[in-house]
Amino acid sequence: MAQDLEAAALKDKRLRQEDRAFELACSVPLFPNADAEALKPFADGLLTGRPRTPALVVFIAAMATGFTGSAYGAASRTLLLESVSLHALLGDLGHKLPADNTLGTLVNRISESTLSLIHRAQLADFLKEGLDTFDELTVDSTAIKASSCWPTDANLIYRHFERSCRLGEKLSRFGLTPLNVVCKKVLLKEVQNHARTIALLGGGPKRAQRLRHLYDQFYQSACRLANKLIDATHALSLNVDKELLNIKPSLRQQAELLIRQIYQDGITAITTIQQSIQRVHDGISTKAREKVLSLADTSAAYIEKGGREPVIGYKPQLARSAAGFVTAILLEEGNGADCLSLLPLVERSILNTGITPLKTSKDDGYASKVALEAMHALGIDLVSISGAKGKALLGDDHWSHPDYLEQRCKRSAVESLMFTLKFNHNFGRPGRRGVAAVRSELTLKILAYNFDHARLVRGRKSSPTPLSMAA
Repeated sequence: MAQDLEAAALKDKRLRQEDRAFELACSVPLFPNADAEALKPFADGLLTGRPRTPALVVFIAAMATGFTGSAYGAASRTLLLESVSLHALLGDLGHKLPADNTLGTLVNRISESTLSLIHRAQLADFLKEGLDTFDELTVDSTAIKASSCWPTDANLIYRHFERSCRLGEKLSRFGLTPLNVVCKKVLLKEVQNHARTIALLGGGPKRAQRLRHLYDQFYQSACRLANKLIDATHALSLNVDKELLNIKPSLRQQAELLIRQIYQDGITAITTIQQSIQRVHDGISTKAREKVLSLADTSAAYIEKGGREPVIGYKPQLARSAAGFVTAILLEEGNGADCLSLLPLVERSILNTGITPLKTSKDDGYASKVALEAMHALGIDLVSISGAKGKALLGDDHWSHPDYLEQRCKRSAVESLMFTLKFNHNFGRPGRRGVAAVRSELTLKILAYNFDHARLVRGRKSSPTPLSMAA
């Protein structure tokens, strides 16, 4: 973790040095020798400067955000600022918490590889302490919502146009020529009004045909705005490269990100218009993986699981041990089949714990002959699969065997795990966006859950065995 924080600090320092070099190049130095000394390349390590937040403090803050669910949420700020025990502990160690907004930034700088190492070290401590043997494993998946609202074609088109135009005006803050979209306000208002009218008239199976005349009015306004935006971005591209050379590197970096977002929003809006026209007029629906489903989180996908209400988000795969610890998480984009995720998930659990489980249990979404053979190849003797597909795959002899029956009865425990994660740690609605950032946030919540659950397991082991009713 200390390496992650130092790498981020070095990156920031290099950018500050580039800014300094740019400012000196644009002015006449009063003290040439002093300025030359200031621009000498610094060593790979950070020199003495402002006191930096220790990795231990960042780790404690990261676990606190895992408990509360968000690095920037009110619950996290309240816990970090008002916990007397936390401040007493840090005081004894000679540390103190920085500002809450600084902590959120530092927590988000922890890399996925570091979080994975922490997870493995955590499980190794549990194994050494005897809290679990990790010889049994139950796997399951769940649907979680992304930090985004439910998408509609009309609203997505309007929102992408609105953001592209709004970001275009912000270019003036960097000394660049702002995006000049003729009649932008009038056309944007037209597009917004049409999109709002369509949204207020409700849904239904024949909604597209019933509202076709409204969609046509919306398309006309949207296409006019798209043409204006194309002309404006073309004019912007003619001079932007030269203008970028005249601003310092830190601002240039921000401006380049802004310009890329402007171009991407325009392309996305036009693509969505074409897909919407095909759906309304030709009855051709675009596949979910080819559509943009979110303005805020482009990694989010359409997740429909088990006949439940579909969500726009992700489908994490979790592995649970017999004692209730989460030993592995697998999060990828899209709504992939569970059976394809089984082998990578179990292999990750084995890597994290160092133990190959003797028994595994799962529902029939993981039923696959290839997956079953892969589990046996790993050395897992008992592979229980519930449901009709599992029964057909395992055969009557295995299905009716007492050991398989016992594993099927234990499988429901993973549903309790999912509920606990979602209810106590806000696992079902991550605050970060993008598959990598969401994966890091979910891993933090799993680490916090495991620490919390370890207290419960220790309490069970230390408490005396209750007397039976017969006694």
